[in-house]
Amino acid sequence: MAHTDIEYKPLFTGAYTEDSPAESTGDDVFPAQRLVGIKPVIFWIVVVVYSTVTIFLAGALYENYRYECPKSSPRETLLYSPAQEAVVYEPKSFVLGHSKGQAKTIFGAEPSAEVDEAWNDLYNVFAVSQIPAAQAKLLPNKTLRVPGDTGNYIIGLSVFHELHCLDVIRKALNPDHYADPATGDIGNIVKADLPIHLNHCVDMVRQALMCAADITPLIWQWHEDVQKARAAPDVVHTCRNYDNIVQWAKAHRMKHHFDDTVHIEDDTIVVRMF
Repeated sequence: MAHTDIEYKPLFTGAYTEDSPAESTGDDVFPAQRLVGIKPVIFWIVVVVYSTVTIFLAGALYENYRYECPKSSPRETLLYSPAQEAVVYEPKSFVLGHSKGQAKTIFGAEPSAEVDEAWNDLYNVFAVSQIPAAQAKLLPNKTLRVPGDTGNYIIGLSVFHELHCLDVIRKALNPDHYADPATGDIGNIVKADLPIHLNHCVDMVRQALMCAADITPLIWQWHEDVQKARAAPDVVHTCRNYDNIVQWAKAHRMKHHFDDTVHIEDDTIVVRMF
């Protein structure tokens, strides 16, 4: 059965034809011109949605990185140190050496002239440094001018003091080797002062360890020979390169004797308040 009353209309033609009505009715398909006007709106909606999703994902990734990835050098939280320029981080395996058969370093060996020299080379010769006034002004605490060399100020890096303290403890643990047979003195520490000096050193090392707060995970491994789980002796840590710090200290080594009986008035350096 034929239907002669059906009218077919073109879909989205590019232009009106001569037979097209001047005004479209509500039943008409949208003309091409109206579609062209809608396209920019759709484009900008897509751009806004895409940008919002991208920003949200970037923010989520940043938060994940901020909480899960350690900062290798959180300079925004550091107090000023002129030796900061020498800080370089490196992976380094620790040597425990606390069990029979494990490797030991020379610093954990029995007392000898060679061991003493190794400890001395760690800190003793360059433990005191000098810095110019421009750097001294940036210190969080006020320090003193060097008598006879008033253009420079005296400082010492904490790590060298802490190593000195550990060395004193090491010697006190071996009094038969290090104590003077006549006086009982160890080095330049008189016997009567040893208890208070050792207590000071133990607490200094404690504070230094807590300040550094090494968060390297220690691990346990199974040892077939003894059928036991033991702490691994060679875990890799993230360390500051000590040789770089030593090179800085040698380059800034005190060139004048520091006479601690001389007082120099100095109003150019003020205490920084935090």
